[in-house]
Amino acid sequence: MTDEDIPTSMIYLSWKGEKSRLFASHTWGRNERPLWLSRCIYRDSKSSMEKSGIMMLTRGALYIFRDKLLRGYVLRGHHHLFKFSKVQQLSNRVILTYQSIIDTPKQTNEPQVDLEEVPLLNNEENPVIIPEEHYEERRLSLEFKGTENFCILLHRILSELYYGIQSLQLPTFEMQDGIQLQPLTKAPKNSLYKKAIAYSHYEMPWGRNLAVAGYLRYKWNGENVLCLGRKFSPSYYAGSFGTAVGNESLIDTVVFKNCAFDGMESFLNRLMKSSVSVKLVVFVNYSPNIKPKFAFDGSRTIVGRWHFVNCCCDTICSYLISTNNFAEPPNEIAIARRSYNEKDSEQIFNTIKASPMSFRTDTLRLVDLRFRNFPFDTFTSLIMDMPLNTLVIRHVNIEGSKLFNAICRTRPLMRSLKLQKLSFTQPIDKNLQLPAGLVVLDISESEFIGDSFTTFMLAICREQVKYSFILNAAKLKITESEFEIFKVYMDESEREQHKHIRSNLLELNISDLYVPVVGIQEISRFIRTQKSLTQISLENVTCPDPTVFTRCIVSILQQARITGIDFTLHLGEELSDLLFRYLAFQETIKRICIKNCGIGNKGMINLMKRIPLFKHLEEISCDGSSPTPTTDGTVPLIEFWRTIANMPSIVANDFPYQDLNSLGLDETAIPAKELAILKSRRRPYTQIERIEIILNKVIEDERNAVENAM
Repeated sequence: MTDEDIPTSMIYLSWKGEKSRLFASHTWGRNERPLWLSRCIYRDSKSSMEKSGIMMLTRGALYIFRDKLLRGYVLRGHHHLFKFSKVQQLSNRVILTYQSIIDTPKQTNEPQVDLEEVPLLNNEENPVIIPEEHYEERRLSLEFKGTENFCILLHRILSELYYGIQSLQLPTFEMQDGIQLQPLTKAPKNSLYKKAIAYSHYEMPWGRNLAVAGYLRYKWNGENVLCLGRKFSPSYYAGSFGTAVGNESLIDTVVFKNCAFDGMESFLNRLMKSSVSVKLVVFVNYSPNIKPKFAFDGSRTIVGRWHFVNCCCDTICSYLISTNNFAEPPNEIAIARRSYNEKDSEQIFNTIKASPMSFRTDTLRLVDLRFRNFPFDTFTSLIMDMPLNTLVIRHVNIEGSKLFNAICRTRPLMRSLKLQKLSFTQPIDKNLQLPAGLVVLDISESEFIGDSFTTFMLAICREQVKYSFILNAAKLKITESEFEIFKVYMDESEREQHKHIRSNLLELNISDLYVPVVGIQEISRFIRTQKSLTQISLENVTCPDPTVFTRCIVSILQQARITGIDFTLHLGEELSDLLFRYLAFQETIKRICIKNCGIGNKGMINLMKRIPLFKHLEEISCDGSSPTPTTDGTVPLIEFWRTIANMPSIVANDFPYQDLNSLGLDETAIPAKELAILKSRRRPYTQIERIEIILNKVIEDERNAVENAM
């Protein structure tokens, strides 16, 4: 075992070579080696006599050897480091306080349990519960040379094992002469491997056959994802390894790839019970002949998201049935990248419905799937009663219009419906009603053919909804012929004074869309009917006629009460200035995002003149302006950001990391005063954060409505 994070100067061995190996042979397992080895005089609080001996410190425990005249050195004490609660350092002495188990009188008529052999971490392999009154506090006094260095080393070892675990506290260290022990400032190398060994040592009486721990060492290097493959088989260390993975703060996702081993249920339970940052568990490539074992014990956990990628029906259903033992429902279940026949599809949907916990999941995702005869009746029966907040169906071989019609007919009480990367080829039911309480409708990357786009827009705005919602329609595939159909509808609607169009949209995102001239005009006409619209996103929208496009945006700004706009438009200097001039005089504008617009030095100089006119501007994002070096020594980028810093109305801004880097500058190029202001402000809200704010408001409004009705 190497110790990359323990400096050589901290390691102290009084003996090396054969004698050192003699003591090392007494360690718990081959994965430990001595880090401190010296003579000492020791005394336990249970004994009144001081004895001479040898002390040896490893990453797992402190070993005490008694010097026997005839028998040589004999191991007399083995104290796991997790037991220590207090460390006191004196000039030539260290006093270690630890919890020990009181010996109890043996009862002849009851089965005997040697409490000293019972691990302090109670788990499913060892259900013995030790009452608190069986513990007593003991002290181990060690007299030796180099106490300060020993305590620094012990503190370092424990700091690595406790790193990132907020629920556990290091033992109290009381150092002489006010010596300050330095905390770790970054995660130690091979921290997962070290924790796995330490927990295994704590729970198991021996450390045999621990070569599998090397798997964690060589397959994980500090990433946020831990992937466990077929060769991972911790056997009787499964529970300890699960605790180590759960207590590794750098890991937020654990992937089981074609992996099934003895003790897997123990590993999962301990992972869930101890998790400090793992929230997602993924199972990948499970065929019927590879069966992972699920036997959840009901522990409360932050692990809430469970994904199944290319997994057979049996694996998914086995998990769904086992969730009946969950303390609370999973937050998210995702099924992805596989083909299912009708029988398997029905079995999965029926098992979700029959499982009380899985049925109450917050989010269901069906992604990159191929169905042979999709069971519409079974699926709609499921979501009709399922209390889903979010349903995501992405890139599946189901006709989009038929799916949308089927979902809306069930009138589910969901907040977010995402039908992404689907093909809509049929008309949408004109009498369709959207799910009650809908906040987000996402059709991004979908293809619309014929009159499906027109009937879709008609359907979502025909009836007034309870809450205005966000429509994400980024990267849509729509040809000019579809926009021509939409134009006919808008002409007819305009003649009837838009009596069939309700103002239902709160935000509209049509980013990454190619829009022909007829399309942008019709979209502009439609947007002007949405009086409730507050935010529009036009990032990377392209149009063959930038002048018409700019005029349409100006027209929207003049007639709609837009409060926020996102765009990445390369319109040229004149059109950009025209657009910013109109924006500046819109009192409703509170948020502007022009990231990666590439407006250059001239654009920044022009915008710098306009920015002070935005009296109500609260949020701005504008990194990615593509500045260039100047010959006169001025830096328009710095002056531009100084102007933003000195705008009193702005409470949120991004930071020009990209633009500073392109000029070879760092953040100190911005004057200290303005730099402090820019850094102190929060970052502009993303759409995900705005959705969270809207959802919280909707929930609060509904709660108040219920209270007022009582």
